Amino acid sequence: MIERRLLDVIIGVYVSILVVATSALVQWESVASTFSVGVAVALGVGIAAVVALVVSTIEDLANTVASVPVAALTVGLPLVFFPYLIFVAEPASTQALVAAAGLAAVIPGAAVPAGGTMLTNRRQREAATEITVVTVGDDDASEWWTRLQLGGGLLVGTGIMIMVLGMISGFLDGGTSLITTLGGLITTVASLLGDDSTELAVTDTGLGIDWRFTRWESFEGFRVTDDNIELHRPEWYHTTQSYDREEITDEETLLEGLGRYLPRLDEDGKRTDTTAETTPVGEYSQN
Repeated sequence: MIERRLLDVIIGVYVSILVVATSALVQWESVASTFSVGVAVALGVGIAAVVALVVSTIEDLANTVASVPVAALTVGLPLVFFPYLIFVAEPASTQALVAAAGLAAVIPGAAVPAGGTMLTNRRQREAATEITVVTVGDDDASEWWTRLQLGGGLLVGTGIMIMVLGMISGFLDGGTSLITTLGGLITTVASLLGDDSTELAVTDTGLGIDWRFTRWESFEGFRVTDDNIELHRPEWYHTTQSYDREEITDEETLLEGLGRYLPRLDEDGKRTDTTAETTPVGEYSQN
């Protein structure tokens, strides 16, 4: 369970950065003269180790942190350091460096829910019984949005950290270093987003879409248009996932698999048949 141990460590690092940076800045007037970066790092390592040990005892940790509220919290808390850095700390001072370190916690903060989601998806996929697998050579903007969600947090958080540290250190060379670094980040994320092949795996408990896994009860149903097969989910933050019918390697097999577990919807989102046979899907449950 290397992935689980890594998640424990990420949470430990995240908490330690927030605790050390916050405690230092809250009492900055009294600790400024004796503040030591080395001591702060050592203290942070100790806190990270303790936190990692504690969270390792939480049995369902991955599922707990794999949620939108947790993502909003873990990414949002470090952003509190940004106004402090701009309006309170003196530029290029040790105080500003501490605030920037606190802001940098947005990176492990984004990694916490992302790691939990990946670990949860993997466990569910491994426990499921595979019915059929098809490949989609290309998909629509909805899949691009999903990939943006995966890489966007890392890109934005890293970009903010680079800009803040650049302003503090004064080593941006007129902005050239920042542009070069962000260019490299954009290239990396673009390579992640640019994969135009998608694997759809129909299982007895849910649908695997590449590395992601969604249980059947999380879907409203599927709809077939002249050009696409659409997967609908009820949550406002989940866009409709649409796949080009001409790019699906075996459309008939995919539709047969989806029909076993999901209701087919019309243009208005209403159920048009009674093909869903096994797994309950919200109000469309059948036994």
